[in-house]
Amino acid sequence: MSTPKVNRLADFHSVPAIPKGNVFTAWTCLTNCIIGAGMLSYARAQAICGWTLGIILLLVFAILSYFSLHLISRCAMEMPGKRLSYSTMAVAAGYPRMPLFIDTLMFIHNAGIDTAYLQVFSSLGLALLENWSPGSTVEHRFWIRVGLIGLIVALLLPVCFLKRITNTAITNAIGLSCFMYAIIAGVVYCFSVEEQVGERYAGIPPTTTVWSILSVFPIFIFGYSCHFTMPLVAEDMINRNMKRLDTAAILAVAFVVVIYLSVMVAPYYAFGDRIESNFYLNLPVSNIAIHIGYIALPFAVLTAFPLLLFPARQSISSVVTYYLPTLQDTLKLHIGTTIGFLVICTVLAVAFEDLGVTIQFIGIIGTNFLAFVIPCFEYLHICYSPSSSVANMNSQDKAEELEVKEDLTITNKVSALSKLKNQSLEWYGALALFIGGLIFFPLCLTGLLYELTNS
Repeated sequence: MSTPKVNRLADFHSVPAIPKGNVFTAWTCLTNCIIGAGMLSYARAQAICGWTLGIILLLVFAILSYFSLHLISRCAMEMPGKRLSYSTMAVAAGYPRMPLFIDTLMFIHNAGIDTAYLQVFSSLGLALLENWSPGSTVEHRFWIRVGLIGLIVALLLPVCFLKRITNTAITNAIGLSCFMYAIIAGVVYCFSVEEQVGERYAGIPPTTTVWSILSVFPIFIFGYSCHFTMPLVAEDMINRNMKRLDTAAILAVAFVVVIYLSVMVAPYYAFGDRIESNFYLNLPVSNIAIHIGYIALPFAVLTAFPLLLFPARQSISSVVTYYLPTLQDTLKLHIGTTIGFLVICTVLAVAFEDLGVTIQFIGIIGTNFLAFVIPCFEYLHICYSPSSSVANMNSQDKAEELEVKEDLTITNKVSALSKLKNQSLEWYGALALFIGGLIFFPLCLTGLLYELTNS
């Protein structure tokens, strides 16, 4: 095996760290990962779908997201004594080169989320400047946006170039508190408005098409993005078992469903079909509670941005060093990947102002694969139960089955149909979700592009 391949698979053979987590820490980790800028666009998705369909989609994707977390937990239980990540699970499934695709996708996904954070910062900053000095942003709006985005990137530079983030629990808690305050203030205001504006529909609005509904599917998918964290949560779980892992996943999904219902229902109740892709832009800056929220949200962005940059940089570094192993652990690679990530996020945030469009694209291109396609694919291989005839020909134990096989030669001529027999109902459910995730991609992407070209 060549040096680059050894480097790529080193994590699979590494000894996992001593677990220290429990159900509570797992729940907080998953919840913190889920809650983010995506919830700001839920009300717009509700306006496109109407009351009934919007709430149904929210609950359906919550169930699908939990099921995918459950499948990841199943894979984790099949890999005792191993480091757990999407990449190591791909190796265990018999696809040692798949981590290259996963790492590239992780980089794109995290870059998209951080782009959304920059968009939130610039849009709220513009609203604040306009409130403080009416008319000041009209003439040079674009350049003011560029300046605001440049400002936050400059503030983030010292942290972004660090090699690792340590002792950030307090900062993360403050950032999450700021985000939650802003959301709660916005929801309370929406429910307390004296006069509603816009139109509200119990069913599907008359202007809504099949393509417009498909275009907002990625918003619902993106909203539950936390699946790539689940392997790490499982690895850190003391005395992990399915009951403990499932409990953490159920609590996290149930908690955010309550939050998402409020941020979806309240703004639509107040503003109807006039809701913006970032519902906070519908709220009056003159209200003192909302004004504080406008200031709190950018601070939350400051604390969240590096948390996505670091794993993205690690992922793309793994891809680069696979092909260029001489760059392993070099300062050149560290600086280059950091600058590349920041440039991509900055350019995208400057070029596209609509938060909803960014979330829709990253939801279907990134989150759909990370939440549904990849976990299901790995589960289908790791938890596949061979037929009795095949099982008799393979007497190796589970530990030996997890060893990396560079050249896998199939000696058993088993038909595709017979391979599908004698599997569990859960396995068939994973197969259905895997196929559904693959179908979501072209349909939702087509719907999104159709809506953009016709808007």
